[in-house]
Amino acid sequence: MTFYRLDDATGEPVACANIEEWARWRAEHDDAQQLVDDTIDDVRVSTVFLGLDHGGPWHDAPVLWETIIFGGPNNQAQWRYTSKADALANHARIVELLKQDYRGEL
Repeated sequence: MTFYRLDDATGEPVACANIEEWARWRAEHDDAQQLVDDTIDDVRVSTVFLGLDHGGPWHDAPVLWETIIFGGPNNQAQWRYTSKADALANHARIVELLKQDYRGEL
């Protein structure tokens, strides 16, 4: 399993040398792990940096970001991404749909 941290200068993911480096980074950068967190009425949409590759061997790039919905008809729906840009774009799309009172499956 590969562990990742975000580079302090660029914000881009960097593979950690070992689990100790990863754990130290996570303890020191708790605020860097939450990318975006929005609440629309009683529904929360959270997008985070995972720090662990959740993609497995069938992905070309590490899957390091995740969006989850808490509450509402899509409670616990989740999406995972290989780029921060994709994570932020989909988070914004979900929030916009929820603001429009969209009630279908996202």
